[in-house]
Amino acid sequence: MEDNNIIVVIDDDTVILSSNSPDLNNLVEIVIKHYKDNYDFNKITIKCSNENFDIISFKDLLLGCINKFKTDLKVIDENKKTMNEYLDNKDKV
Repeated sequence: MEDNNIIVVIDDDTVILSSNSPDLNNLVEIVIKHYKDNYDFNKITIKCSNENFDIISFKDLLLGCINKFKTDLKVIDENKKTMNEYLDNKDKV
């Protein structure tokens, strides 16, 4: 099977997702980096070495995953804030 590359460009960062060895760790790190910067992920660019690859569907799928991930990160951030407030107030009592 031929190795196809999906190139994901998020702002000034590029991730190559090879069909034989996708660099998902790097993709997650870049998403987190740009999440913190409030980046508009609708601006990501997708390219592929296989001209038959459905870039539009892949981008829609990726954006759905990123939005779910962003929601989960917000919940984690809110829980951390609540826990820190609780611990701060606990020490004052």
